[in-house]
Amino acid sequence: MTEEEGGQADRGLSSAIYQRLRNLIIKHEIPAGQRLDTRRLAEAFAVSSGPVRDAINRLTGEALVQHVASRGYFVRPISEVDLIEAHEMIFMVLRHAVLFPRRPFETVGLQMAAAQRVAGVLPDAAEEIVKQYTFFKETLFERIAGLSGNATAVAFTRHCLDRTHYVRTRDLLDPLHLEAVGGLMEELLQNLTIGERERALLVLETLLDRKLPRLSVLVAQIENQILAQDLLFGDLDD
Repeated sequence: MTEEEGGQADRGLSSAIYQRLRNLIIKHEIPAGQRLDTRRLAEAFAVSSGPVRDAINRLTGEALVQHVASRGYFVRPISEVDLIEAHEMIFMVLRHAVLFPRRPFETVGLQMAAAQRVAGVLPDAAEEIVKQYTFFKETLFERIAGLSGNATAVAFTRHCLDRTHYVRTRDLLDPLHLEAVGGLMEELLQNLTIGERERALLVLETLLDRKLPRLSVLVAQIENQILAQDLLFGDLDD
């Protein structure tokens, strides 16, 4: 293998590890506050430490991971301030896209997940309903951002959606909230489909107004969960 081929292979490994770690962080399978041990991760992925370091550096650049001097790299904790900022930024991008569209709204491939009560059903079934609905909601928001015709706006929206994905999923496990949001999302989709931009904006504002007051409780729930669960990887202080 030539030096150039070796470099390409390392970049491919780094990208694969980056995507894997990113998905684990977004899904909270590696929880906020968890230390990312380069050596242990390299052993787990059966690779050298170089691609792992590259992946962690990329995640740090996305603010999903933070570096603590003399301690290492940690999954960045979710704060209420961060979540409020992310939701407000999503709203700003979507609002601009709806007001000043450069492309028609595309409905192909959008499937409305039925909002239904999850109380009284098996936990696995409830989680599957929420998973499907979360996917629909995030896909719709990306599609709205796409109205702008601006790839950077779409990528930024995707980043903010990823950052808030776990909180969004937890929030929709509340059956009453799921029903309420389901009705609003259906109304949003209908208004966008028929070109009722002002009504679509009102729905987006309502969704934001419903979300922001709930964030403090959701953050507290997540923090309590972190304290109660075993960490996936050992801490530097162990």
